[in-house]
Amino acid sequence: MPKIVDHKQRRLDIGDAVLDIVAGEGVERLTVRKIAAVSGWSTGVLAHYARDKDDMIDLAVTSMVTRFAVRLQAIDTSDTRRALRDVLAELLPLDATRRTEAMAWARLATHDADGSGSARDVREGHRELRRHVASLLADIDEGHDPSVTATELIALADGLAVHHLIDPHGMPRTRIEATLDARLAQI
Repeated sequence: MPKIVDHKQRRLDIGDAVLDIVAGEGVERLTVRKIAAVSGWSTGVLAHYARDKDDMIDLAVTSMVTRFAVRLQAIDTSDTRRALRDVLAELLPLDATRRTEAMAWARLATHDADGSGSARDVREGHRELRRHVASLLADIDEGHDPSVTATELIALADGLAVHHLIDPHGMPRTRIEATLDARLAQI
């Protein structure tokens, strides 16, 4: 009987392995052999899903964006203020998964800066996030342009994430959450 393979899940799993390597070692240290070792798949299996390093990075970006979107969809939007906070908190490295994603995102965001491949997906993900945050803000912040405030809040969350990644003891989880909460209380 032939083995049934869930190709979508395998792509996500390979993408996760790439994220782990990029987060821990950087894009420049990414190799097919390392991906094979981390993912548990042979280099032959990996070749079936990606031709080269850039394809592997695309799998990682797809995995990260997919998992982020699933988490956003799970957020209860019945309380708009709480939903806004929860959406922005998804950008913060508050647990191991989000820390890996934040580190990998920071390293991947400029990897393909000419606009092709994964950088395009990263930019589109940010645009979609800004639209989502702006739509939440439109319900609660009548005095300001929601797209401007959305950009400000996402930039704040991104900055807090970077500060935490650089200095987790000087900018601990409690401080980044308190800073985000203080800004949200002004809305």
